[in-house]
Amino acid sequence: MSVLSCYLKYVFKFKNNKNKKKTDTIIFISNELSRTGAPTVLLALLKWLKENTKLSFIVLASKGGEIESDFKAVAPTFVLEDRSIFPFLQELNTRNISLIYSNTFVNGLLQKIFGVLNVPQICHVHEMAYFINLLGSGNFKYIDKNTQQYIAVSNAVKNGLVEDFNVFEDRITMINAFIDIPKVSISEDEVRKLKSELNISPETFVLGSVGSTDWNKGVDIAITLAETLSKKLDNFKYIWLGASNNIINNQCMVDVKKAGLTEIFHFIPPSPDKYKYYELFDIFITPSREDSFPLVNLEAGFMKKPILCFEKSGGSQEFVSDDCGCASPYLDIEHMVGKIIELYNSPQERKKLGENAHKKIINELNTQIQAKKIYNIIKKYINHEDGRERLS
Repeated sequence: MSVLSCYLKYVFKFKNNKNKKKTDTIIFISNELSRTGAPTVLLALLKWLKENTKLSFIVLASKGGEIESDFKAVAPTFVLEDRSIFPFLQELNTRNISLIYSNTFVNGLLQKIFGVLNVPQICHVHEMAYFINLLGSGNFKYIDKNTQQYIAVSNAVKNGLVEDFNVFEDRITMINAFIDIPKVSISEDEVRKLKSELNISPETFVLGSVGSTDWNKGVDIAITLAETLSKKLDNFKYIWLGASNNIINNQCMVDVKKAGLTEIFHFIPPSPDKYKYYELFDIFITPSREDSFPLVNLEAGFMKKPILCFEKSGGSQEFVSDDCGCASPYLDIEHMVGKIIELYNSPQERKKLGENAHKKIINELNTQIQAKKIYNIIKKYINHEDGRERLS
């Protein structure tokens, strides 16, 4: 808190102290620099902006993470937990701040602090009601008071802001999250080797999920799904890639053992070679209770995998629709098991759904297309006339 107080005093000191010799700069705020959805989208956006525009920007993050070095390769990046607040303040002194761009709904206090600059603020929302409420009403008040423009990563997020938090719809633009189109080349030998390492025979049917082992991701639901399916299908495996070393993961491992699924359900820690695992999967499962617009669906879609999810769980249903897989009624395990068996018996249908998902990534949900939409919003708010009008 003492660092934040120093930070606040410094911001006030330079309020309205615009110097024409200084570079107009955008501050992008991230809660962390981990290899998770929101930071990954932000990194892709910043790379695109650096390559395709003349914008000047810096990054301020509360915590570091696995892709911190990638951010530093794109722009000056400062991490508060590393006590880099003073280098950040020195950097501020060389720049005119024209816009604050907060990536995620976690950064309420920082948005409040930057509010004294009286420059426009954009909040890119990757969260839904459960998590927003978890952050507390104070965080929401700080964000809503200082935000002129919300960007929602799905219609589910946009509708939640309107219906659950009374945000006026004209303050929100929906732009789906996106991924860089990866350069993937995975040989059959690599797949055979990975299957051998995981003790998966060539004829085994493989279900897969990717994500942290947290409540909202539905890892416990995946275990129940596997247990129910095991009564109807003999030869299959369920791989959960991205297992966290947390209490929920440990609890779930107990469930796996007690349900007799130790030979079927496998937890795999996060891997930089995630696309090799996608290649193993015959069907991709997103059992989330609440997830705004999971990037893992896009990654699986790029790899031409059919996707199953639940209705009312967020943005997954918007991506999957009826042409890339199926959205089962919320938490209806039997319905999802039925869809798995249908797809197990229909390789052609699996192929068709996977091809459709791949086309959506190539034609719609990639950085080259979506980042340009965000850039158009940024341009609107660094037109100082527009930004100041909205703040008055």
